[in-house]
Amino acid sequence: MILPIGLESLRSFYNKIPDNVRERTPSVMIYNPNNINNPSGSETRFSTLLRKKALKGIAAMAMLAAVAPLSACGETYTEPTPDATSTSQETQDPTPSAEETSSPSPEVREIPEIEGLDDLLSSLDNAKDTNDLRADFINYTNMHVNSESAKLDIDEFGQIITTDEELPEVMKNIGEHSAYSINLMAKSYFKLVDEGRVEEADKMRDAYLSSMAIGHAQEVIANLFEGYKKYPETKYRQYNAFDLFPLDGQPNKIFESTGKDGLYPKLVRNNLNNADPCSDEGDLTRCNGLNYSGQIPKYQAAYLTGDGVTEIMTVVNTVDTLRSGSAEYLNFDPSKKQAVDGTADRTVKVRVAPVIIDFRGIDGPSSLYKQGSPMPFTINGKDVPAYEIPEIRNAWKDSEDN
Repeated sequence: MILPIGLESLRSFYNKIPDNVRERTPSVMIYNPNNINNPSGSETRFSTLLRKKALKGIAAMAMLAAVAPLSACGETYTEPTPDATSTSQETQDPTPSAEETSSPSPEVREIPEIEGLDDLLSSLDNAKDTNDLRADFINYTNMHVNSESAKLDIDEFGQIITTDEELPEVMKNIGEHSAYSINLMAKSYFKLVDEGRVEEADKMRDAYLSSMAIGHAQEVIANLFEGYKKYPETKYRQYNAFDLFPLDGQPNKIFESTGKDGLYPKLVRNNLNNADPCSDEGDLTRCNGLNYSGQIPKYQAAYLTGDGVTEIMTVVNTVDTLRSGSAEYLNFDPSKKQAVDGTADRTVKVRVAPVIIDFRGIDGPSSLYKQGSPMPFTINGKDVPAYEIPEIRNAWKDSEDN
């Protein structure tokens, strides 16, 4: 049985682990979009989401006295079982020895077959440009969504043709689709790695990050995927970070941002914000080398998962079909370029290309944020910190009680 432990106690426990053991715990590394296959030389840091999961995992490994099977999405995990000698030693000294923690048994997991995965890989091999990649990934996700509102109606270029008048509802469809997309891509990547198809997994990851994710979302996905591949003995932590819901299930949305007067909410650049752009209170338009500007249509929602509250934000690049009707105007790597084409006539057709800009855990009160995460959500066009939103506060409380 795992004893309930507070986050501060976990940090204290983590600090007691000898350096030669602690170095085996994977860190999240800053993602460099220009060097996607080699993040090892980058500055290291934990994201809020993975730091909590890593601390929980370390404490659980040290304090388990018997096998503790865990299940998620129909897959099983088997934790290492300490023998009688190590259990006795832990009773006398809570600090685990290097011998006890240096080589835990890999967790056993069976990820079910994922329909269309091999077809996706073949399509990606034949993709000529960003439009092709976007279409491949959206069509793959459309196969697995369990809600009609999460299916995106795209053309052959992976773009949605709509109007500014219809965009608020389209943004909701896009946002729902993004939750399925992240969940599906993680399980697809992990399955390929588990099967020893690492090269195919990395090619799929690179294609996804160059067409469907930017900014903080790009950084988190790249680093957690890399951690899953490099540290098989602790890969269940990365898996849990992306385990939003079962493949045959649906996301549990508890809150979504709203715009003013029925319009879509917007992500607005703020050059006066001096916080780390990738932090909960930072300017996401400048995170991880991004350089977006203007008033960008966004969809942002908070989801309840087995480990707490997760936020996903999606934005769109748009072009006015009257002035720039060609699909080529959105055929670019969205981490390197932006298109926000406004029009006074809300009935004019516009081309829309979605991209996920943020994916993170939204933490409750801690030593870092005493009231809880200040991550801004939008309510009727006005930004409000997460800790002021009742649905999120209630989820934090329920998580603590459990």
